[in-house]
Amino acid sequence: MQRRDALKLLPTTALGGLLAGCTDSLSSGDPTDTPTEPSTGAPATETATTDGGTEAPESGLTVQSVDVGQYVLRLNDLGTGPGIQPTPVSGLDDPERSVVEQAIAGGYESDDRPAWLQEFVANTRYVSRDGSYYELEHTLPTYEITADRVDASQVDSVASYDEYEAAVTHDGVVFSGLVRVALDGGYETAHLWPSLDSFLAEYDAVDYRGETVRLTLATGDAAPPFTVTASEIPASALADGSVWDANGASDEVPAVLREAGEASGVYSLDDPPEGLLAGLDEHDYVSLDGRFYTTYVENREPLPVTLDATAVEGEEGPAVEISLRNDADATVSVTSGAPAPFGVLSLRAANGDRRSLLWTDAYEESDHVHTEGRSVTAVNSIGLVTEVEAGGSVSRTFQVAPDIEPGEYVLDDSVGVELPGDEEGGTLDYTVRVRVA
Repeated sequence: MQRRDALKLLPTTALGGLLAGCTDSLSSGDPTDTPTEPSTGAPATETATTDGGTEAPESGLTVQSVDVGQYVLRLNDLGTGPGIQPTPVSGLDDPERSVVEQAIAGGYESDDRPAWLQEFVANTRYVSRDGSYYELEHTLPTYEITADRVDASQVDSVASYDEYEAAVTHDGVVFSGLVRVALDGGYETAHLWPSLDSFLAEYDAVDYRGETVRLTLATGDAAPPFTVTASEIPASALADGSVWDANGASDEVPAVLREAGEASGVYSLDDPPEGLLAGLDEHDYVSLDGRFYTTYVENREPLPVTLDATAVEGEEGPAVEISLRNDADATVSVTSGAPAPFGVLSLRAANGDRRSLLWTDAYEESDHVHTEGRSVTAVNSIGLVTEVEAGGSVSRTFQVAPDIEPGEYVLDDSVGVELPGDEEGGTLDYTVRVRVA
């Protein structure tokens, strides 16, 4: 059966985070050498190697293995919280750190309320230490700003919106929603920064989006000693969903989660440790080592496609041909970054982060890939879909950089696979290991 390729554009949101959007500038060979003729992509005769891979005749390039994991996870790193970001105690400087440590140990107490303490308790509600989370509470006096809509004739002084915006800007952050919060029940804080304090003393109201809004400031009563206390809270208190605390899981589970969390994009494996998939399925987030991650399991069953890599002799020396065959009984859709069907690929040194671009003239021919000589400078954040008929395949040949250093290299990337009808698709995450002699 003949292969039919039909390319469609997709918004990036349809990819579920598959595409990174752009790449670092990568070069291949002499940056001034820009070929004008497209590569044919035709493979040369292959010979089998003793390690089971393929080698291009006299090229010194060997494909050692091609691995595709059955289970694919996507653990997006959400930092110290999926919504609320607690402040790590280790990142605080004194005297703030001392306040928190005393609060956790039993409580902090002071007869004074210096400006730094007011600002700290106003801006820090949650902290984390050694994998535990705490909510801070204090007894310092607070300021409450309320608001109501009035006629301009009811107030003596009305600030312009520009004056208001300057007043609510603090440490580079523009709190332009202060009026909205004040109208909706009031804004309470333990600290008024100088520009806001001066603004409230000078003006009675603000011209806010065409309305005159009167602002009223009230100060709560409080007497020394002033205290700060800390209450330990579960990780779920920081999220808008259920959280799996994996710090107490079996040894194998945290190890896999750490690798998946550190992976750029998706992470695949064939033999998940006991409890891993159940823990991910039953929760919205996972917490490990003080960080939170999403819990997407994208693949559970093998996808009906086969990806292969072959060492070939290209027009300019050693090359790698990547091919994907549709083993299903109906058309499947393959989603990738530009250019379809595999995007921009590069080799990564197995013993480090050094990368070498795999070149194809399709980069220059694509409207979504920006090149300079034999370098890719940027890739538009767009998804392309290639439809592959049953029994058909798609392939592309990528030239290895002529100045690549000998050694072991890894090509790791992924494409989306949408199955026919209502069948669930997933992500084909693949790893190709090659040796350059």
